Amino acid sequence: MDLYGSAARRSLQASMPTIVVVALAMSQISLEKDGDNSDTCSTYLSDHINTLPSTSPHSAATPGSTTLSSPSVSSAPHISASDDPRSIFRFSASPPSGQQPPLDPASIARRQWEQCYRSLSTVPDSDMLKPKPSSIPRDWKKLIKPDGSIYYRNEKLRLLTSDDITQPKILQTALEQRRDIVGALRDDNYLDKLPPDWEMILSNYHEESDFHCTFMSYQMGICFSFVNNPNCACAGTDCDCKGQLIVTAKEVFWVLMQEFSMHRTRLPPHAEAEFYHSLTFGESEGIFNPRYTPFPFTEPQTRRLVQVYESLQTAHVSAATGDYSFMAAIVWHVARVMSDIERYRERYQYGTQGSRIYRDIAVAEPTWQVKIVDGLLFLFLFGVHRMYRERLERTRPGGIIYLPDFQNMMKSLLVEWAGEYSNLLATVFVSANVAFLAVPNVNSLQRTASLASTLFSMLSIVTGMHHIWRHRRRIDCELEDAIQYLRIDPDKRVKKLNKDGNDADSNNPDLNDLTMLACFISFPVASSLWSILSFSIAVSAYCIQDSLISGQSLLGTTLGVVGLLGLLTLGWFKEAWRKPRLTEFEDDYRDVWSVKSAEMTRGQRWLLMVRRVFKIPRRATDDVEMVKDRTHGKKRRV
Repeated sequence: MDLYGSAARRSLQASMPTIVVVALAMSQISLEKDGDNSDTCSTYLSDHINTLPSTSPHSAATPGSTTLSSPSVSSAPHISASDDPRSIFRFSASPPSGQQPPLDPASIARRQWEQCYRSLSTVPDSDMLKPKPSSIPRDWKKLIKPDGSIYYRNEKLRLLTSDDITQPKILQTALEQRRDIVGALRDDNYLDKLPPDWEMILSNYHEESDFHCTFMSYQMGICFSFVNNPNCACAGTDCDCKGQLIVTAKEVFWVLMQEFSMHRTRLPPHAEAEFYHSLTFGESEGIFNPRYTPFPFTEPQTRRLVQVYESLQTAHVSAATGDYSFMAAIVWHVARVMSDIERYRERYQYGTQGSRIYRDIAVAEPTWQVKIVDGLLFLFLFGVHRMYRERLERTRPGGIIYLPDFQNMMKSLLVEWAGEYSNLLATVFVSANVAFLAVPNVNSLQRTASLASTLFSMLSIVTGMHHIWRHRRRIDCELEDAIQYLRIDPDKRVKKLNKDGNDADSNNPDLNDLTMLACFISFPVASSLWSILSFSIAVSAYCIQDSLISGQSLLGTTLGVVGLLGLLTLGWFKEAWRKPRLTEFEDDYRDVWSVKSAEMTRGQRWLLMVRRVFKIPRRATDDVEMVKDRTHGKKRRV
């Protein structure tokens, strides 16, 4: 370090104890970290330390100077490393009473270093650690939620808000709005009819276009709003029509309970039981009916939510009496879970005669314009895009994305492109075409077909690799990524629900966008099909070339038999190309489990038709299967 010269270092070691030398070395490190102010302090220290008298280790103190000997420091029992660092400069020889200590260069250096230390370091009694004066108005309390957001509560006024009431204008508006609303309730004789524990929640009251006022009863577990009478035909300020208190949906209560949970000291009545009931239903549905359940959480997620709740309850029970810090987290956790569950309950009319325990799986039927486009695209893509469009549509029936289905679809697409269908098959056909082109006596038609097959195989490989790179990150994507991928516009294109749960629109305008998306993701498989077709033409033409008439007849017969077997196979397994389900499941367990049975009865129907053609006697079990097919097959067509 350039701060200390060799002569000054020797004089310091002779005149100061070891702890002072260590402290000065630490101060040099601190000053080197501190930027511009360190230059001034270093100058002061270098100017005075270099002027210290040089004494030998065994020389006595000169008159008029103050020296620090090692024995005097080491024998001080009250010195510890945890004391204030400035105390290292306070060990000096005590002067006689009534005399001031002489100001030698070492004392001046110590005083100047102490000033630098005060200005650069953070000490407990520093002004920098003093809290800023509170700007929260009187009787208001600021509360911080687990997600880091804040809200304010006025216990006397029973008022909750998430807006910034530290601004005088917003605070004044909030108080005026509360006064007006309470006055209207008093005038309409509603104030005395409110629940005893009512609280008013105001939001966006400084914006008239988006003002919301909601009352919450924590004990009753409901929220309600005070609105004007919709049947009122009066105009002006002389209207005598009373307002109305309207109970809002249960989801609103859970959402507001989540947003304003940090001042709670207990759960609402029956909240814990409802929490366990809901998760029990989700756990059982994840076992028996994981595919069609409307429950928003998977089975592992459900178990984890229960574990978090039980851990919080254990911590709350172990806490000291009167400590409700964990209860606020419990309330927030329960409300967060129940708000998502209640959203799905409302969609499927929970608690009504029309309640359903199976989520929507039916897709929208394509319009005639889309059918015309499908017919044209069939010439180029062999209808593969329809299969992909239906799979995309099944992940968002009714415009609502079901994230587990979307993630499973992404996994299946990666498997198709990487291994089972496109890339592996295309690589095999590239090798086969290279070998075919090496065969002698290949004419121009066969060579052209083989080259076309090679190009289509290469196109399948390239597009497949591109799709794999672009879709691999979507296996564990979030809901926002799925919305962006499926080209969903929440404001214009998603089917919205009315308050009664009915669809506001009967059509699905997103089908056109899904058709375009399906065309792009079908390129690998469609290119593989074109490669197979081109290679088949090349091989067939080569087999017929220069063959005898008998050989050509045998080859033609073989190709005809193979083609007929292919058509029979397609007809037998026509359910693989069946249309997507256009109607929802009925609320009956047999309706769900009859999907496979309906497919089996269709197979039995084909067997009965074959037996009828070939005069095979019918059995009693065949009649039973036909009855099942009439009663369940057409009704539950999938």
